[in-house]
Amino acid sequence: MRGTSASVERLFSSAKYVMTERRNRMTPVLFEAMTFLKTNRAYWDSRLVAKAIKTCRA
Repeated sequence: MRGTSASVERLFSSAKYVMTERRNRMTPVLFEAMTFLKTNRAYWDSRLVAKAIKTCRA
């Protein structure tokens, strides 16, 4: 499925709020994860993210 210019513009628009001056040393993996979570916010809550982080650290 090809992205439309509108969907790409929305992605870049939301990405500018993830990659800020204070986060300018963020790794690409963390940037991708944060952008994914921000874009798909309707499908998760803080408890689910905390559980995933705990699982990854185990």
